[in-house]
Amino acid sequence: MTFPRGSNTIPLAYNVGAAYITSQTPYADACYRWLSTVAQHPELFSEMPARRSFANSQTLIAAHGKIASDFYVSLFEMLDNPSAVFIPVGLNSGNGSIGASIPNIWFNQALDAYVLEDGTLDILLADTQARIDEYSECIAGIPPFNESLGYDDGQWGEYSKQFTDCAISVDPSLASHFRS
Repeated sequence: MTFPRGSNTIPLAYNVGAAYITSQTPYADACYRWLSTVAQHPELFSEMPARRSFANSQTLIAAHGKIASDFYVSLFEMLDNPSAVFIPVGLNSGNGSIGASIPNIWFNQALDAYVLEDGTLDILLADTQARIDEYSECIAGIPPFNESLGYDDGQWGEYSKQFTDCAISVDPSLASHFRS
């Protein structure tokens, strides 16, 4: 996904799809060959190609069109740009996607301030990045959820509260979003 650009920053958000080979398979070489072959066929997927070299390939253009190809070429160029600011889609410190929506709140606030209040995008994105970095540091100390505790007995609520507590410690204005 692309967003409005600043003069010094390019905000980007994206997901990465992946395929894995279990360490227990006796057919690791065959699995690798299969995955490698599939990755060479961008026409099989509706997502971004697995390899940059396919971004403007005739196969991809035939399957998805020139507009998609141009977008992928442009996106790869933005990914390589040192001014790119990566907006986390799902923070993961062994905690799955718990709390992943919190950085999106700050990012959306920055975009609102840019569009609705004529804010300076570079400054807004820098402030957002600082909040996300501080939040990431805070949640890095939260251990993974112990699923053996169960999800129904309040343990889940107490666990997830650690993420909102981190968010509120970074941005006290979020308290009204998370506390009743």
